[in-house]
Amino acid sequence: RHINPRGVEALMFTAHLATALCAGKTPLVSSPREKCLWRKNRHLFLKKTANQRFRLHLANSQAVADDLIHREGVPPAQIRLVSNGLDPEDFLPAPGALPPVPDRVNAVVIAAFKPVKQHSLLLEALACSGNLASKLAVTFFGEGPLRSSLEDQVRRLDLGGVVRFAGSVDRIPGRLGGYDFAIHPSRSEAMSNAILEAMACGLPPVAFGSDGNMECIEDGITGILLNSQSAPTMAAGLSRMVEDAEGRRRMGREARRIVWEKFSLAAMATVIPREMATSVAE
Repeated sequence: RHINPRGVEALMFTAHLATALCAGKTPLVSSPREKCLWRKNRHLFLKKTANQRFRLHLANSQAVADDLIHREGVPPAQIRLVSNGLDPEDFLPAPGALPPVPDRVNAVVIAAFKPVKQHSLLLEALACSGNLASKLAVTFFGEGPLRSSLEDQVRRLDLGGVVRFAGSVDRIPGRLGGYDFAIHPSRSEAMSNAILEAMACGLPPVAFGSDGNMECIEDGITGILLNSQSAPTMAAGLSRMVEDAEGRRRMGREARRIVWEKFSLAAMATVIPREMATSVAE
């Protein structure tokens, strides 16, 4: 209200509402970055009301754009698709990186420990995968409210020799040298930076075929997309990745090429139409 800026971009749900309430006549842009599956009817009512104040909506995947159109009633003409962009500086080797486990196929999991990420399902998959656990080492990067319960589950399922927790660290892409592939068991993603970062490092992902995952992963080409969200399906996908070393390397090479071609900062900048900035300024 006091600064009177030429434009405001709102990202998170509460900021979106507050901006719509306080911004006066300032042109507004929203940049949703997730499909908010937790929204109840009252949340959708507030969001739809706030959306009437916004001139543009920048969606980072078609899944988010579809959510805006079909759940929030945003006119398609007000939506621009601008994918995430990766910064090459984040991929410089990070000091003190946790090395891969010797004589194992090494997988990484990058995500906050919260229910939507379904890490518990992944642990169940590891427990039911037979002798796969003896060939695989899984490193979790991240923190969150479910960490203690996941650690309890690791002990209960006797996965202490398979799973380790690296905690919350900066510049994760710079810590992935020497790892083999990524696992992303989340039930819903708009456009996962964790998946993009892993792919940019040459780590093909194993992920469920939902939402934005299908926009950045091509099954058998740049990673493995699973068609049902269950522990046995995840176990089968992990086994496929672990047992096929040549396929894993081939998918990793293609994943790196595709991501840097489509999801770099430079690629993102070429997508943003010049007239979009003009329309906001006006």
